[in-house]
Amino acid sequence: MRVQEMNLGEHQLLVSKIYKMRWSEDVDDPHADIVVPVDVPERCRTGCSFWLWLKYDGCWHKTPTDAPVDGKIHGKVKKIDAFGVVAENPQSGAASVESKRIGPEGGKFVSQTDGRITVYFPEGAVDKDTDFQFKVVLCISLCMRITVYFPEGAVDKPETSSLR
Repeated sequence: MRVQEMNLGEHQLLVSKIYKMRWSEDVDDPHADIVVPVDVPERCRTGCSFWLWLKYDGCWHKTPTDAPVDGKIHGKVKKIDAFGVVAENPQSGAASVESKRIGPEGGKFVSQTDGRITVYFPEGAVDKDTDFQFKVVLCISLCMRITVYFPEGAVDKPETSSLR
């Protein structure tokens, strides 16, 4: 099983391994209680909902589950081929605009929206105090998205850059 088969969006993050199930053919009504260890990163500990993703009939289906307790998700499943746990944040994909003044001495911008994003400005990057705007898109997956708007004349080659 590969995570790519799940077609997760930017607002979704697999927080467990994907487990394959094998069922005995002599069971009439196969079902199981499962306990799934999860690794929930800090950015998913508030504002996220958790889902058991179940693969059966060749497709992935999701069903809501409670938040992890002691690093585990508990659930009941019927005959399935595979399962995993996904965290979702409905606010993921929302953009915020943040500002930072950078002077000739240089500096750095650390996003308040997504602390994984830091942009460094070396000494001499600008000739005078310059206000920069950063459009930061919140996402709980491994992606990071930021667009930096350079004020006209602030640097030799004004441009808009996106990091992912």
